[in-house]
Amino acid sequence: MDEESLLGVETDKNGNSVEVRFCRYENMPIKLTAFFVRQWADLLEAGHCTENYVPRINNSRIIYAVCNDKIVGLRMWVWEHLDVRIILSAVDQSFRNQGILKIIIKYFDDRVISAGCNKTFTTIHANNDKMLEIAKKSGFEQHMIKMIKVYNNS
Repeated sequence: MDEESLLGVETDKNGNSVEVRFCRYENMPIKLTAFFVRQWADLLEAGHCTENYVPRINNSRIIYAVCNDKIVGLRMWVWEHLDVRIILSAVDQSFRNQGILKIIIKYFDDRVISAGCNKTFTTIHANNDKMLEIAKKSGFEQHMIKMIKVYNNS
């Protein structure tokens, strides 16, 4: 599957039809690239990621949701041997709490399990309570805690 493909059609909690699509980085539609950048900017502004970090998305894969021709959510990841590192999971603010991420996670899990994935890992900011809750509900366990000490030398 080198090109964009339709994986399925689901219904969200409000009864809307949601197309679930897959593509690789090199075939990302412009609208998907723009959605990714907007969602990453929202994380930065919310203080949920390191202020000067923008992830490398080369070789990434993306499952994303489309509702009424609008991209409303995504999960982007890369393979690291037989493991998967999630770069970003996000849902458009106006489509949250409608089951979009749950739909994306279902397709993601099916895809990586069938490809032989041993484990999936991700980084979530300690203050991103909603995403921590979602991760725990979908089977993630806490393994490491990053500690930072800031000096006022600037």
